[in-house]
Amino acid sequence: MDNRILIPTMIITLILFSSAGPFAALLNNPLQKLFGDYSLNWAGYYVSGSSYNYANATWIVPAVLNGTGGYSSAWVGIGGINGSGNLIQAGTEQECLSDITTGDEGKVHGQVLVDMPSSGGNKGGSGSFSGCTPVYYAWWETYPANKEQKIDTIAVSPGDTISAFIQQISPGVWIINITDITKGQSFQTTENFYPDQTTAEAIIERPLLCLETCQLTDLADFGSIRFSGAFAVSTKGDYFDLLPDNTPIKMVDNNSKIMASPTTIVNQGTFDVNGVGKINSIIYV
Repeated sequence: MDNRILIPTMIITLILFSSAGPFAALLNNPLQKLFGDYSLNWAGYYVSGSSYNYANATWIVPAVLNGTGGYSSAWVGIGGINGSGNLIQAGTEQECLSDITTGDEGKVHGQVLVDMPSSGGNKGGSGSFSGCTPVYYAWWETYPANKEQKIDTIAVSPGDTISAFIQQISPGVWIINITDITKGQSFQTTENFYPDQTTAEAIIERPLLCLETCQLTDLADFGSIRFSGAFAVSTKGDYFDLLPDNTPIKMVDNNSKIMASPTTIVNQGTFDVNGVGKINSIIYV
């Protein structure tokens, strides 16, 4: 059986952010639509087919190890795979930074990637360092209209239970809600945006850092994260639980080694995503 990553003919161009503002830089190589259930930046599950107007998930914030630096983002969202690639998200960040004042500059949570230039290395991105400080926070994003928006009113800690949902209340108008159930803190905003509504996702991601150029970050050693209650609703009124017959995504590095992988879904959209520290052996795709 040939399990290589296959590259489809459909190409999506990714609009990125730089220090000059949104849309100031484009990658010189096109990014391509997810195919074969492997990705350079996402791990988790997605559903596809109908016009989704609601997506929800709950997760427990993992603790990142402070021996080696890196980034990880947990989120629920709509879009990012098909069509325009426009993506609306709410999530938390779990990362370990050598410089907490500048380490998050130019961060982008973007479309699913299967082909991208990189700086090399096992994990295929920038940001690998030792002697780092763990950082946790909540955020939302409407990609590519806005880069990551930090939420200062929620004080995220490892072990907290987070619940987030994305809801369309009228065409082009969306509610983004995220709640730290453990601390009883919440945030909500209403945004005008047009995501691609053909997919909904619950994902762990390694984001892009985009200043003068864009590079994938190294994945933080987050161990394992549990998602629960992951589901999406379409405009036709159908209910979509993220069941095993929907699509899992495994994250790989530029050498096609598994970096993060979801488990089988059980109980109303409950699954784990295990990071490289939880994977017993290196698996080649």
